[in-house]
Formats: sequence, C-alpha cells, structure tokens
Amino acid sequence: EWDETFTQAELITNPNVQNDKNVKGLVDLLELQLNNFKLSQYRLLGYERHRDAHH
Repeated sequence: EWDETFTQAELITNPNVQNDKNVKGLVDLLELQLNNFKLSQYRLLGYERHRDAHH
C-alpha cells in the first residue's frame, strides 16, 4: 500500500527534501506512475464489468 502521508510529511518537515529538486522530481514521478497505475486498474475493472454485463 502506498504511504502518501510519509512522502508528504517528508516534503513538509525535511528541508533537505524540500530543497532537493531531484528528490522532489522523483516523488512527483512516483506519484504520476501511481496515478497511471490506478487509472489503468480502474479502466481494466470497468472493461471487465462492461464485458460481464453483456453475457
């Protein structure tokens, strides 16, 4: 399970993380990948429901 509170807390409380553009970019990239994964899972679920509804 993705722990968003940890990354957000790190960004808020850790000045090194706040000032490190590379780390911030990595966090953004991870969140983007997570969102893409959730979206693909959601689409797959929707496809399966649509398919099952027609059988």
